[in-house]
Amino acid sequence: MTRLNREVAVLRTSDAVRAREALLGDPLLADADIRIDPDGTVLVQGGGDRTGALCRRVVESGVEVHMLGTQAFTLEDHFIQMTGGSNHAESAAY
Repeated sequence: MTRLNREVAVLRTSDAVRAREALLGDPLLADADIRIDPDGTVLVQGGGDRTGALCRRVVESGVEVHMLGTQAFTLEDHFIQMTGGSNHAESAAY
């Protein structure tokens, strides 16, 4: 599966910075792009198929998970990310 068609894991937590740090230390996510959205949502591109492991890792780090879901990362999302534009669709990951 290529990076362009992977699902994005979406996490709302009690502490986005600590959650991201915990996920960055996970060897299973070495190829994932882990970001914090301006609204505080943690986005894990390439982590959509590992949601159970993501949740476990964040909880084990002492951070509460309030919401966990996935969404598709489309070619349009990739284009917008690469060009630095903003996506007008509310459901876009980047």
